[in-house]
Amino acid sequence: MGRKTWDSIPERFRPLKDRQNIVISRSLEPSTPSSSDTHIVSSMNDAIKLLKQQSAGNDGKLGRTFVIGGGEIYRSALELTATKRILLTRILDHFEYDTVFPVELDDNGEGERWRRAEGEKLNDWVGEKVAGEVYEEAGTKYQFEMWEAVDG
Repeated sequence: MGRKTWDSIPERFRPLKDRQNIVISRSLEPSTPSSSDTHIVSSMNDAIKLLKQQSAGNDGKLGRTFVIGGGEIYRSALELTATKRILLTRILDHFEYDTVFPVELDDNGEGERWRRAEGEKLNDWVGEKVAGEVYEEAGTKYQFEMWEAVDG
């Protein structure tokens, strides 16, 4: 995640539980973690190096790694050939915003590099039935989608 995303998480919820929290920032000094779950690095490449070091026991293969924003971090991740999936929460309403997802994922499921996965694939990947459902929270409706890279 980027520094602004990190800062947007209330302190009482930081670090996010049961996962590594890697903050990519040009303004924060790279550091040793304040806890074993939090790291600050200066680039996406540094984040990947850190993850590979931590995965050394798995032949350097990364497990499920999630990118949670912001816009520049998404852009960097989507440029990587290793990025195979987008888990998208599509908001079914209009809001004013200052960050745009860097890839157009249109309603017909087609894109230059990305195709929307069938609902069962999403359900299988997340381990519960979420595909096709419309959820509502605080008056805002949304759906979950999964997009897969066309090249693999």
